[in-house]
Amino acid sequence: MLNTAIRAFALSLAVLILSSSSTLADDGGWIPREQRDTAAPDVAIVTNPEYRTACGECHLAYQPGLLPARSWQQITEHLPWHFGNSLNIEPEILERLKRYLELAAADRNGYLRSIKIMIDVPEDTTPLRISELTHVRVEHAKSEISVEKAAERVGGLHRCEGCHTRAESGFYNEHEVVMPLLGDATGPKSEIIESGSH
Repeated sequence: MLNTAIRAFALSLAVLILSSSSTLADDGGWIPREQRDTAAPDVAIVTNPEYRTACGECHLAYQPGLLPARSWQQITEHLPWHFGNSLNIEPEILERLKRYLELAAADRNGYLRSIKIMIDVPEDTTPLRISELTHVRVEHAKSEISVEKAAERVGGLHRCEGCHTRAESGFYNEHEVVMPLLGDATGPKSEIIESGSH
């Protein structure tokens, strides 16, 4: 009787471990298709409509959790210059944007992607580009697609959503990446980057 109970327990434990392993694979990053709509995002979504309007005109309104507060301070303090472009944001709006960005920055929230980003950012550095973050470069290297190569395919470093189709919703899971191929006469093509290539 005891032997049967031990076997049943061992079998139950094995089933539990095996059934949960697919959802825990790859540092917990894999999300089954049926759960993607209910999964928590990798970074906090943009909740400030002024930021979404001011920054979303030219590129994805990047989540503040992708850079530390000191980076957002540098970026906003150097306006109107913005990576080769001139921006004109009213001073009172800019002050509200600064507060929002700094409070929601990677070093001020508990989202997993933000924590991973901050692990690789030395305290004495102030990264100004998401594409230059060690975490971003390492993740792209795992897929054998450099940040530069991905940018070339989607039209620039500012177009994360070209491959990360749910970036606006805070999802950067590598198992959901769609990599556009160079188009031909019939139009653009794409390939899904499978988890096996990581």
